[in-house]
Amino acid sequence: MAINKLIIAGVAGVTALFVIIALATKGWVQNDGGRVEYNIGLFELEIKTSGGTKTVKVEDYDDKTKERAQATAAFLFIALFSLLAAAAGAFVNKMVAIAGGAIASFSLLIATGTGGSLKQEIEDNFPGSFKLGYSFALCVVAMVLAFVTTGLATQLE
Repeated sequence: MAINKLIIAGVAGVTALFVIIALATKGWVQNDGGRVEYNIGLFELEIKTSGGTKTVKVEDYDDKTKERAQATAAFLFIALFSLLAAAAGAFVNKMVAIAGGAIASFSLLIATGTGGSLKQEIEDNFPGSFKLGYSFALCVVAMVLAFVTTGLATQLE
């Protein structure tokens, strides 16, 4: 059964959108409340208190936390460009679509691992209890969809 090229391009496009949102938002690690609220992204940290909001750039993180955030962002960028190649490959070449989906799947698998370890680094450096946030969840959903994209691309004629 031949899979429509638009379906593969659409799934890859939606997956790329999830990756863009995960990259841009400050929801990777969040605390469970309290007097100080932390929203940690891959590029900056937002600290909200009753006195206002303070933003800390990733360059100001300690070295280990900065490396985890930068590694996660790097693998998300690799996945993003691979997904765009998979979407275009659905119309151009079956192997490009398969390779793009496979590279994106692998990159997102690594990004979920480094993003998860980012939580531990944050817990070591800030007081309070932290949890993985919605950006991490989007990364996991994108990983599953990237595997789906790869599977669908294998059905192209």
